[in-house]
Amino acid sequence: MAASRAGSGSIDDRLLAARGSRPPPDRIPARQQRRTSLSAAQRAMWQAQRTGRGGVTHFVLQYRLKGELDHRALDLAVGELHRRHDILRTVFQESARGIEQVVTAPAPVLVERITPQDPGDVAGSVRRLAERPYRPADVPPVRWSLLRLGESEHVLLLCLHHLLADAGSEQVLQNELAELYTAFSAGRLPGLPAPEVQYADFAAWQHARAAEGQGRQLAYWRRALKGVPPAVQLPFDRPPTDRSSYRGTTWEGELPPAVLQGLRHLALSSRTTLAATLTAAYAQFLAGVSGQSDIVLGAMQHGRDRPELVGAVGLFANLVPLRIDIARCHTFREVLARVRDVTLDACTHQATPFDQVCEAARVVAPLGRPTLVQTACYLHDASETKELRLPGLSVSREQLFTDVSTFDLSLAVETAGPGARCLWEYRTELFDPATVQQLHHRFVALLAAVTADPDRPSSQGEQI
Repeated sequence: MAASRAGSGSIDDRLLAARGSRPPPDRIPARQQRRTSLSAAQRAMWQAQRTGRGGVTHFVLQYRLKGELDHRALDLAVGELHRRHDILRTVFQESARGIEQVVTAPAPVLVERITPQDPGDVAGSVRRLAERPYRPADVPPVRWSLLRLGESEHVLLLCLHHLLADAGSEQVLQNELAELYTAFSAGRLPGLPAPEVQYADFAAWQHARAAEGQGRQLAYWRRALKGVPPAVQLPFDRPPTDRSSYRGTTWEGELPPAVLQGLRHLALSSRTTLAATLTAAYAQFLAGVSGQSDIVLGAMQHGRDRPELVGAVGLFANLVPLRIDIARCHTFREVLARVRDVTLDACTHQATPFDQVCEAARVVAPLGRPTLVQTACYLHDASETKELRLPGLSVSREQLFTDVSTFDLSLAVETAGPGARCLWEYRTELFDPATVQQLHHRFVALLAAVTADPDRPSSQGEQI
């Protein structure tokens, strides 16, 4: 249910490529579906929101615009985005078959104009707009707002329900917004090709595949998760109860450049990737704080491994559990080799929706906690995110965090050149800020130790 707050944060695709696993050659048929059942990811998110058993994050993207803004071009560009991508015109309604997504007809879209009462409190205005509830049964849960701060300064705000999009969709929307605005401001028609498929086509195709059965995929997950521990024992300040909410926050800590450089060198010398190396370190860290050698952590698969989905908008991301047992690992390099093998196997079977994985594993949700995966680790290279470029405007982008935590605790490491930052998302009813800060410092200390000497023998559950 996460919107990968640091960006793509996908499971390690380079390892998948190394194994040579590729999706089957069949293509998703473009049938222009107007009504279909929810996809597996949407269904899991809808259930989490309805029952309160899981945190559902939303996208809140803020673009500060300085310069001469062409208001007509902006309205036309946003309207064309909604016409091109059916998911931006989708509502969610009850039917005899359950919740369905229904594509509404194209209609003019105007960006809401707002003049803040207090121009000095932009953050407060943005927060109030972001907290406005959605009515997905009646209105597509996407909002564009333009705050006027001055004659040549505005804030464009995009609030988007996670049912409609994932982190990969952000880049698609941003790239197309730039091309459309540029064309309309120059008085010409845009030349963007039409999307190959729409999200409803993908959902219908996914249902058809599920009906055909994925026996080998599910058999793998039954074997991989047989006897899996029900939960990772995290150092809570307050134990979860059946009334614990998923209200959360994000704390940001620095990852020193020297430590990041050490991680990169270790990945290179071990013939693996930075993502796998970070995952291995997080696994050893969890083993230390929990006292468990057998743990499950979450990774995110972006779901765009088919060419027809690269330019699509929708919720394609799928949570993939990585079961990592380091009981027989005596050094960090052995942990890294173990994580690499587990990740390769998970990559090969990542197409199975997470709810089906849970059913195959027959796991029961711990009291007040998510099922199977309670903690996750992501890596995002911020340098891969393209900036929004609009003619005549200086644009700065910021992704704002909502007060929700998908898991009990998760870590997103965002790299940008030589430096990096750690974004710790946590449930505020379970953790105090001081505890999360302490966990961060312990994690950075562990990273420094294992990169300095990855072959140093370590005892099980060793805490740095």
